[in-house]
Amino acid sequence: MDDVHIPEEHKRVLQLGPKFCLEPHLRAIDKVALARSVSNKVKEEDKSRCITECVELLPRSEGRKKRGVSLDPAIDFFTTNGLRVLLSDKEGSFVVMPEGMFSEKAGAAVCKNFREVSEKPQEVVKKVRELLLRLNLEKVCSEVKKMKGSTMETFFSVKTHKPDFPFRAIVSERGTWCLAVSTYLQSQLSSLKVEDPFIIPNSSTVVDFLKGNVHENTSGFSIDIEDLYYSLPHDELMTSVKECIGNNDEMKFVTKCGISVQSFLELLFFYIKHTYVGWKGKNFVQRSGICIGSKVAPVLSNIFLARVDNDLVTGLDGLVQKVYRYVDDYLLLINSDNFDSRVDEVLSVFGNKGRGLTFTCEVPKNGKLRFLDLQLSFQQKHVCWMFSPRTAKPLLDYSSGHSRLVKMGLQ
Repeated sequence: MDDVHIPEEHKRVLQLGPKFCLEPHLRAIDKVALARSVSNKVKEEDKSRCITECVELLPRSEGRKKRGVSLDPAIDFFTTNGLRVLLSDKEGSFVVMPEGMFSEKAGAAVCKNFREVSEKPQEVVKKVRELLLRLNLEKVCSEVKKMKGSTMETFFSVKTHKPDFPFRAIVSERGTWCLAVSTYLQSQLSSLKVEDPFIIPNSSTVVDFLKGNVHENTSGFSIDIEDLYYSLPHDELMTSVKECIGNNDEMKFVTKCGISVQSFLELLFFYIKHTYVGWKGKNFVQRSGICIGSKVAPVLSNIFLARVDNDLVTGLDGLVQKVYRYVDDYLLLINSDNFDSRVDEVLSVFGNKGRGLTFTCEVPKNGKLRFLDLQLSFQQKHVCWMFSPRTAKPLLDYSSGHSRLVKMGLQ
């Protein structure tokens, strides 16, 4: 970006892609220890033989030429020239930009989704320990004590599919109390069965529907939730979680998590209100919703959107033929007659039932619409579809340090 010139040899390194890895260098003592680690995977009676065979192979690895490339020259170039390398949001490639542009866009992303706080993070750690002990969650509290960090780190990806290439702010809970608490919360919330009339696991559900039906005078459009995770209203979110627990086996949930529903909700609310992020020597917390990168963000958004979707069912009755949702993207199939007015009516329903979320709409261009990895073509007598991913992610280079099994499984 910004007409950055990169020598060809460094371009080739970046073109290997973010999944490319270098073969690790192991010291002799590490190789010996690795033999014992491998032996732990076999039956007890086979361990001695396994260790012996592994050790016998070690001399053969000495002097073996390592495959791959060196990253050091590229790292030195980008560091010396004040360049930042980031991951593109959906294309699976790298974006290079000057330090000044990075600071400007990163600052804009932080200001958009976070607000500065004056409370010291160390005080929050003290409070969460006291709360966990009061709730008799000693095991979680002991995990919190092991964590040395008090604020989460933030990093960014580039939304190359949007104008001006804005940043997406992502947090890392690693090494902080947030990881210990969110791991516990995620484990309990994942046990809940969420009833959602629209959610689909992938595009194959849409394909099966199109294959099995005749769609005369059918058109469609898509609706996207803007900044889903950062837009979840806390009060409505807590209500959604409470209702979801009530719709499941509440006693089973209480037995699994070891505390009452009210205590669980208290811990969850404390967590989402105190996920502090450090940035340029200051501390921030998200303005609303929950941070991208939190372990509980996906399950919380599913619980909240299930409540929204169930409300939408009655409002959309008679307006649409079929509705599908994948994360924050909706596909709506409607009658092609009076298309514009029907779209306006549907958007009005989403606005009224969306519980504070902001929605954007995409209509077909030349009769074609993209949804997930599909391109839908709306004809008068039928709807055609074809596999057409928005971006062509590069294949993993064979010289990557992955094992052959991993390479065969990667796309």
